[in-house]
Amino acid sequence: MCDLAWHSRFSNINVLCALEPQLAVAKGLVMDRTQALSRGVAVYTGRCSRVSYGVLTRLPYDKVNHRGARVTKDPLDGKLYAEDQIEWLIKEGEAVPDEGLKRPYTQKIAKGEEADQIEAQFYMSRSPARRLPKDLRGEDVTKVCTVTAEFTDEFFNKRSSDHFKYVRRNPFSRKQEHWIAELDLQVLVGSTDLRFQLLSKDGQTLNTNDASIEVVWEEARMKKQKKKKKAKGLQPVTRTQTRRTHKLDS
Repeated sequence: MCDLAWHSRFSNINVLCALEPQLAVAKGLVMDRTQALSRGVAVYTGRCSRVSYGVLTRLPYDKVNHRGARVTKDPLDGKLYAEDQIEWLIKEGEAVPDEGLKRPYTQKIAKGEEADQIEAQFYMSRSPARRLPKDLRGEDVTKVCTVTAEFTDEFFNKRSSDHFKYVRRNPFSRKQEHWIAELDLQVLVGSTDLRFQLLSKDGQTLNTNDASIEVVWEEARMKKQKKKKKAKGLQPVTRTQTRRTHKLDS
């Protein structure tokens, strides 16, 4: 039953209805983004995700931090690496900048394998940010997408540059001749999704596929953010049936 006495206290309120209610949310997001670009002011000052998203990495082996991890010896540089590590790029409940994220990585490519693809795998976890697993051995880790990329002949024809170097074989060492490429992993933040790209240092997109995932954003909680450590490297493990893939590392 309607309480007329209660409603009489709010007689000066007007209800505004959208002309196209099915497009109201989409139009609001577009207007907010336009205002942010033109005036530097946004209605939504911060956003956060309900879950955490990270990339599979391989890190230089440390017997204390990587106890029980799968360890391999890289034939290119002769060093030990802890495999299947996860670097969490976006953590549950932490503010995500509108401009997205960018992390530096390096990629070693053996001589004769220049045509092979690079693959980077992305995972999600619903665990609280303070209890996120460090590697694939942890619980509640789900793969969400894979980025495939490759370097064109242009990079190898340069032979060597500041961010793409050729390492010759030392006659007194068992290390193999290889390339070392510096690149960036870029996470693009959309109104309802995340997109992942691998970029060369001069800004060229290396992706050979479109990798994106749907995300439900929430208003960011105001709290002190911890300084992120510099990324060490990626370790993609999935291989295509027709082409081999390289591993990204530090």
